[in-house]
Amino acid sequence: MVKDIKELDGVRMIMEPHPEAGGCVWCMFKTWCARPARLHAFARAVLRCSKCLEQTVQLPTPFVYVNPLRSCCTEASFEMKVIDDNTMMGQNGRICYCAPFSPCICLLCCGFGPCGAGMMSKRDEADPAKWVGYGSVFKGGCCDSCFHHNGDISYFDDEHDGTEDRPLEAQAGKNPFAPPCWWGKKAITLRKMASARTGAPGAEAMSR
Repeated sequence: MVKDIKELDGVRMIMEPHPEAGGCVWCMFKTWCARPARLHAFARAVLRCSKCLEQTVQLPTPFVYVNPLRSCCTEASFEMKVIDDNTMMGQNGRICYCAPFSPCICLLCCGFGPCGAGMMSKRDEADPAKWVGYGSVFKGGCCDSCFHHNGDISYFDDEHDGTEDRPLEAQAGKNPFAPPCWWGKKAITLRKMASARTGAPGAEAMSR
Protein backbone atom coordinates (compact mmCIF):
# COMPACT_ATOMS: atom_id res chain seq x y z
CA MET A 1 0.00 0.00 0.00
CA VAL A 2 1.26 3.48 -0.91
CA LYS A 3 2.03 5.65 2.10
CA ASP A 4 1.75 9.41 2.46
CA ILE A 5 5.20 10.77 1.68
CA LYS A 6 4.59 13.67 4.07
CA GLU A 7 5.23 11.21 6.91
CA LEU A 8 8.92 11.57 6.11
CA ASP A 9 9.03 15.37 6.02
CA GLY A 10 11.66 16.61 8.49
CA VAL A 11 12.65 13.07 9.52
CA ARG A 12 16.35 12.26 9.88
CA MET A 13 17.32 8.96 8.27
CA ILE A 14 20.33 6.77 9.05
CA MET A 15 22.17 5.35 6.05
CA GLU A 16 23.74 1.89 6.23
CA PRO A 17 24.95 -0.68 3.67
CA HIS A 18 22.23 -3.05 2.56
CA PRO A 19 22.63 -6.60 3.97
CA GLU A 20 22.58 -7.96 0.42
CA ALA A 21 25.19 -5.52 -0.85
CA GLY A 22 28.42 -6.98 -2.11
CA GLY A 23 31.89 -6.50 -0.70
CA CYS A 24 32.51 -3.34 -2.72
CA VAL A 25 29.57 -1.54 -1.13
CA TRP A 26 30.39 -2.70 2.40
CA CYS A 27 34.08 -1.91 2.11
CA MET A 28 33.65 1.57 0.68
CA PHE A 29 30.82 2.54 3.01
CA LYS A 30 32.20 1.10 6.23
CA THR A 31 35.57 2.70 5.70
CA TRP A 32 34.10 5.89 7.11
CA CYS A 33 30.84 4.84 8.70
CA ALA A 34 31.01 1.77 10.96
CA ARG A 35 28.30 0.36 13.22
CA PRO A 36 29.83 -2.93 14.42
CA ALA A 37 26.62 -4.15 16.06
CA ARG A 38 25.00 -4.42 12.64
CA LEU A 39 27.81 -6.18 10.82
CA HIS A 40 27.32 -9.80 9.94
CA ALA A 41 30.27 -12.17 9.53
CA PHE A 42 30.82 -11.28 5.89
CA ALA A 43 30.93 -7.57 6.59
CA ARG A 44 33.37 -8.03 9.47
CA ALA A 45 35.65 -9.96 7.13
CA VAL A 46 35.43 -7.16 4.57
CA LEU A 47 36.33 -4.64 7.25
CA ARG A 48 39.36 -6.65 8.27
CA CYS A 49 40.49 -6.67 4.65
CA SER A 50 39.80 -2.96 4.34
CA LYS A 51 42.31 -2.18 7.06
CA CYS A 52 44.90 -2.19 4.31
CA LEU A 53 43.29 1.04 3.13
CA GLU A 54 44.91 2.70 6.12
CA GLN A 55 48.17 2.33 4.25
CA THR A 56 46.90 4.55 1.42
CA VAL A 57 46.98 7.84 3.29
CA GLN A 58 49.98 9.01 1.26
CA LEU A 59 48.46 7.99 -2.07
CA PRO A 60 46.27 10.15 -4.35
CA THR A 61 43.14 8.05 -3.93
CA PRO A 62 39.71 8.94 -2.48
CA PHE A 63 40.59 7.02 0.68
CA VAL A 64 43.20 9.61 1.62
CA TYR A 65 40.27 11.83 2.58
CA VAL A 66 38.10 9.11 4.06
CA ASN A 67 40.36 7.00 6.23
CA PRO A 68 41.24 9.64 8.87
CA LEU A 69 37.54 9.70 9.76
CA ARG A 70 37.34 5.97 10.32
CA SER A 71 38.06 6.08 14.05
CA CYS A 72 35.34 8.58 14.94
CA CYS A 73 32.49 8.03 12.48
CA THR A 74 29.53 5.98 13.62
CA GLU A 75 26.49 6.99 11.59
CA ALA A 76 25.76 8.83 8.40
CA SER A 77 22.37 10.49 8.19
CA PHE A 78 20.37 13.09 6.33
CA GLU A 79 17.08 14.92 6.72
CA MET A 80 14.17 14.26 4.41
CA LYS A 81 12.40 17.26 2.90
CA VAL A 82 9.10 16.72 1.10
CA ILE A 83 8.71 19.42 -1.54
CA ASP A 84 5.34 18.25 -2.86
CA ASP A 85 3.37 15.03 -3.29
CA ASN A 86 5.68 13.88 -6.06
CA THR A 87 9.07 15.34 -5.11
CA MET A 88 11.37 14.93 -2.11
CA MET A 89 14.98 15.70 -1.25
CA GLY A 90 17.62 14.33 1.13
CA GLN A 91 19.44 17.28 2.70
CA ASN A 92 21.54 18.38 5.71
CA GLY A 93 23.74 15.30 5.65
CA ARG A 94 25.73 14.51 8.82
CA ILE A 95 28.53 12.15 9.79
CA CYS A 96 29.98 11.76 13.29
CA TYR A 97 26.54 13.05 14.39
CA CYS A 98 27.45 16.69 13.71
CA ALA A 99 29.92 17.10 10.82
CA PRO A 100 28.19 18.44 7.68
CA PHE A 101 28.43 15.77 5.00
CA SER A 102 29.17 16.51 1.37
CA PRO A 103 28.60 13.98 -1.43
CA CYS A 104 31.99 15.01 -2.84
CA ILE A 105 34.50 12.50 -1.49
CA CYS A 106 37.33 15.06 -1.30
CA LEU A 107 35.13 17.49 0.67
CA LEU A 108 33.58 14.90 2.94
CA CYS A 109 33.19 17.12 6.02
CA CYS A 110 32.59 20.36 4.12
CA GLY A 111 28.90 20.00 3.41
CA PHE A 112 28.16 23.71 3.65
CA GLY A 113 26.10 25.79 1.23
CA PRO A 114 26.11 24.51 -2.36
CA CYS A 115 28.51 21.65 -1.46
CA GLY A 116 25.98 20.10 0.91
CA ALA A 117 23.84 17.11 0.02
CA GLY A 118 20.66 17.79 -1.94
CA MET A 119 19.55 14.49 -3.45
CA MET A 120 16.30 14.89 -5.34
CA SER A 121 13.81 12.08 -6.03
CA LYS A 122 10.53 12.04 -7.90
CA ARG A 123 7.60 9.66 -7.72
CA ASP A 124 7.44 7.13 -10.57
CA GLU A 125 4.37 7.66 -12.74
CA ALA A 126 3.67 3.94 -13.13
CA ASP A 127 4.37 2.91 -9.53
CA PRO A 128 3.44 5.52 -6.88
CA ALA A 129 5.46 3.70 -4.19
CA LYS A 130 8.63 3.95 -6.27
CA TRP A 131 10.93 6.98 -6.07
CA VAL A 132 13.58 7.70 -8.70
CA GLY A 133 16.63 9.90 -8.17
CA TYR A 134 17.42 12.70 -10.60
CA GLY A 135 19.73 15.66 -10.97
CA SER A 136 22.80 16.75 -9.04
CA VAL A 137 23.49 15.29 -5.59
CA PHE A 138 24.56 18.76 -4.40
CA LYS A 139 22.18 21.20 -2.81
CA GLY A 140 23.52 23.90 -5.11
CA GLY A 141 22.72 21.79 -8.19
CA CYS A 142 26.29 22.00 -9.46
CA CYS A 143 28.43 19.44 -11.34
CA ASP A 144 25.37 17.70 -12.71
CA SER A 145 27.32 15.89 -15.42
CA CYS A 146 29.71 14.25 -12.95
CA PHE A 147 27.60 14.10 -9.81
CA HIS A 148 24.04 13.20 -10.80
CA HIS A 149 22.24 10.19 -9.35
CA ASN A 150 19.73 9.58 -12.13
CA GLY A 151 18.13 6.17 -11.88
CA ASP A 152 18.68 5.54 -8.17
CA ILE A 153 15.55 3.76 -6.90
CA SER A 154 13.87 3.51 -3.49
CA TYR A 155 10.43 2.46 -2.29
CA PHE A 156 8.19 3.92 0.42
CA ASP A 157 5.27 1.64 1.25
CA ASP A 158 4.01 -0.63 4.03
CA GLU A 159 6.95 -2.98 3.55
CA HIS A 160 9.50 -0.16 3.42
CA ASP A 161 8.39 2.52 5.88
CA GLY A 162 11.76 3.45 7.36
CA THR A 163 11.29 1.64 10.69
CA GLU A 164 13.92 -0.65 12.21
CA ASP A 165 12.41 -3.83 10.75
CA ARG A 166 11.19 -2.30 7.49
CA PRO A 167 13.83 0.13 6.28
CA LEU A 168 13.71 1.88 2.95
CA GLU A 169 15.96 0.16 0.42
CA ALA A 170 17.92 2.17 -2.13
CA GLN A 171 19.14 0.59 -5.35
CA ALA A 172 21.99 2.32 -7.13
CA GLY A 173 21.35 3.42 -10.68
CA LYS A 174 23.82 3.44 -13.54
CA ASN A 175 25.17 6.93 -12.97
CA PRO A 176 28.53 8.63 -12.30
CA PHE A 177 27.82 9.15 -8.59
CA ALA A 178 27.59 5.40 -7.91
CA PRO A 179 30.70 3.28 -8.51
CA PRO A 180 30.14 0.67 -11.27
CA CYS A 181 30.30 -2.13 -8.70
CA TRP A 182 27.15 -0.63 -7.10
CA TRP A 183 25.06 -0.41 -10.27
CA GLY A 184 21.80 -2.32 -10.06
CA LYS A 185 22.43 -3.45 -6.48
CA LYS A 186 20.50 -2.71 -3.31
CA ALA A 187 23.24 -0.50 -1.94
CA ILE A 188 21.93 1.10 1.26
CA THR A 189 19.10 1.00 3.78
CA LEU A 190 17.47 4.05 5.34
CA ARG A 191 16.06 3.95 8.87
CA LYS A 192 14.45 6.67 10.92
CA MET A 193 16.55 7.90 13.81
CA ALA A 194 15.22 7.33 17.35
CA SER A 195 14.25 10.98 17.47
CA ALA A 196 12.18 10.84 14.31
CA ARG A 197 11.93 14.52 13.48
CA THR A 198 14.92 16.80 13.32
CA GLY A 199 15.71 18.31 16.69
CA ALA A 200 13.21 16.19 18.64
CA PRO A 201 14.48 14.33 21.72
CA GLY A 202 14.43 10.55 21.53
CA ALA A 203 12.41 8.25 23.78
CA GLU A 204 15.50 7.40 25.83
CA ALA A 205 16.14 11.06 26.59
CA MET A 206 12.53 11.68 27.51
CA SER A 207 12.52 8.79 29.99
CA ARG A 208 15.36 10.21 32.08
